[in-house]
Amino acid sequence: MEPKSPDRKSDSPREMKLSFSPGGRKNDGFVEISVPEDAMEVVAFFYPAVGGGAPLTQEYVRELLSRAGVVDGVLEETIGESVLSCNLDQHPLRDVVIARGTQPAEEIPEHLRLLERFGQTPLDSAVPDGSVDWKDLSPVIVVTRGEKIAERIAAQAGTPGRNVRGEAVPAKKRSVTQFLPGRNVRMDGDALVADVDGRFALSGNRIDVEEVLVAKGGVGYHTGHIVFPGDVTIEGPVRDGFKIHSGGSILAKDTMDVFDVNAKKDITCAGGLIGHQKAFLKAGGELRAKFAQNCRIAVRGDVFIPGSLVSCRLFTLGMLEMGDKGRILAGETFAVHGVRCGWIGSDTGQATVVHVGIDFTVQQRLDLANERLRLIQMKRDKLEDMARTRPSAKLEALKKELDKAASELSALISDLLPKLDADERAFVEIHGGAFPGAVVEICRVRFQIQEEIKKTVFRLDKASGRIVQERG
Repeated sequence: MEPKSPDRKSDSPREMKLSFSPGGRKNDGFVEISVPEDAMEVVAFFYPAVGGGAPLTQEYVRELLSRAGVVDGVLEETIGESVLSCNLDQHPLRDVVIARGTQPAEEIPEHLRLLERFGQTPLDSAVPDGSVDWKDLSPVIVVTRGEKIAERIAAQAGTPGRNVRGEAVPAKKRSVTQFLPGRNVRMDGDALVADVDGRFALSGNRIDVEEVLVAKGGVGYHTGHIVFPGDVTIEGPVRDGFKIHSGGSILAKDTMDVFDVNAKKDITCAGGLIGHQKAFLKAGGELRAKFAQNCRIAVRGDVFIPGSLVSCRLFTLGMLEMGDKGRILAGETFAVHGVRCGWIGSDTGQATVVHVGIDFTVQQRLDLANERLRLIQMKRDKLEDMARTRPSAKLEALKKELDKAASELSALISDLLPKLDADERAFVEIHGGAFPGAVVEICRVRFQIQEEIKKTVFRLDKASGRIVQERG
């Protein structure tokens, strides 16, 4: 099969194109092939015969490949199907790969590979339906002690490949990041693990686990909620609606809009605490802040607020220390060992109640038990009314069940009452004064302030069962 027209080749040095007409007739079918510079595959265009031209044959394509120097990776089945399709359908076929070389296998050096979650971005936390709770998206990745962070990948030797011209293609060496263990991480066998609970941090190629989380721009949509096992330092304002939970202490260097703040140890706020709707703060140690307003606060240790405590419900198992000028205005305060402040209440008569000497945790359990007892008694009364008109064994059984539950609650209340008074020596020390409308209660003994009182100390006189004042 001798060509009657010259071969057609590309002028491009990066790619060779070749075609010829086997019989020299213009209407014969023909194929054009392209061989790229790396010669790793051959792409063909199949053109059908027109008029009375000769159809394509596989032998024609083989001859064309031979002229192009293609000796390896010829896809005979693809060629046969393409020739048949082109001849029968009388439509050109474009971009058909008819030969493919063997790719070399990369050489991979030994390295540490991060586990998938440590390479994720915050948006990877989006829920399956595609919606996003932006407050739940956080750039902080928390790890626990002993958790695997990266695993060792063994070295893999590379193998050369071959292009379609039968030429060897050398294997390349894959470029990998060689991660190194940093602070609070260690190698354990073939894995890199965390030595402590903390924040995963990647500095270049060094992996650290930081025990202190620093939110340099404050807390907001750029950080999302903060839930961290160690200490948290916040160098900026805390916006409303964001949760901050710490397994250690919290240090805030600005005002906090309190939504849900919880620390296992101390909370220190250089600014104030401001609550809006739901605002709850809990500290397992001490609390220090300039002021607090519209918050519900529970603290196991002492509370230090030199400014004002406005419309708050404060519970502490320690002391409330407010200095000479601190003011308690509206709301309700429970402090087991006492209160020192400047002023209680205001000349507008806003209700302000200060309880000292009682354990508020016991008080809360008592309140719950009393409420349950009240509900049980309501149900018992209804059953009694029903039994008068329609007596039945079932109603009697239900009454017995309620009586048993009421008896158990009464026993619990009797057990809790002696524990309620936790410190009979608790006191309320006022350096400025107290206004009418304020109430001081020590170990459940109540004192209603009827007229303005200047500097004084309220204490419990256990013998008389009343509150006495020691004038300053």
